[in-house]
Amino acid sequence: MIFLLSIDEQIKNTMALVQKFHKKSPESYDELKYFYIEFLKKRHPDISNLFSGNDVEFITDRTLAEPFLNKATKHDNSLIDDLNQGHIIDVGISEVHETQISLMKDALESLKKSYSEFYNSINLVIPSVVFLGSTRARGGSFSGLLGIIWCGIHEGWTIEDYEEFWIHESTHQFLFLDEIVHEHYDYETFANKENWSQSAILNMRRPLDKVFHSIAVAIEIIAYRLHITKTNNNFRTKPHQDVATLFKQVEESLISLDEALSRTPHMLKERGYHLLDLYKKNIKSLKDTWLMNLQDSKEIA
Repeated sequence: MIFLLSIDEQIKNTMALVQKFHKKSPESYDELKYFYIEFLKKRHPDISNLFSGNDVEFITDRTLAEPFLNKATKHDNSLIDDLNQGHIIDVGISEVHETQISLMKDALESLKKSYSEFYNSINLVIPSVVFLGSTRARGGSFSGLLGIIWCGIHEGWTIEDYEEFWIHESTHQFLFLDEIVHEHYDYETFANKENWSQSAILNMRRPLDKVFHSIAVAIEIIAYRLHITKTNNNFRTKPHQDVATLFKQVEESLISLDEALSRTPHMLKERGYHLLDLYKKNIKSLKDTWLMNLQDSKEIA
């Protein structure tokens, strides 16, 4: 959530975890990262081999990935798995092609050059990417598996697609981290489908946590296009629609979420409302920038 929350917030959150679980106050970035990795190993002892203290690890070895597969296919640790996400990686899956792995690496290097703040946050919070093919989904993040992104098979994807895949999945991870530290939701209140609202990405009614994430992801993608890549209005990628559609779906999602919260306001905790205010403030700022760019392009034409 780099447009919404800065690299400083990622450092504060990792610091909070380290201080809570290790009773230590790291004196350097390297020490912070080391203790964060140790936290992840203790949190996920059955997949501790997937975490290292170096740069982002790209896991292609099936032997190493097997424990992750077993853990991911058991269940999604969120309260409401509305899309059966705990079973989206097939057993007996195929291998991801080497070309795709190279593109995923190249996309991260591209972000390092063009969007260093986002890259630095990835490098701190997400130590591992696991490559496993699936016929049911193209990749994702699991709320119960902080620090790991799953990358599946993507036919015909370009480096631009993978750059946005990084933005998308990393935003989920940053929110998972923030939720562990601060708590966003009252989980017991939004199991009822009457309290669900419209997702900004899938454009369908989903539980509060999924909708909350979708708005953040869409905002980060819009911000990335407007401020970093500066793509034209019709640009879209395999994972995400054009900016105009994303704006429309975010605004509709926020309206839908406000309606749900008006009925059950305690679904969100204080930190959740703080983030929601950031969503609203920043989508307005982005919309103003976008409209100004459109006006400028018309005047030039």
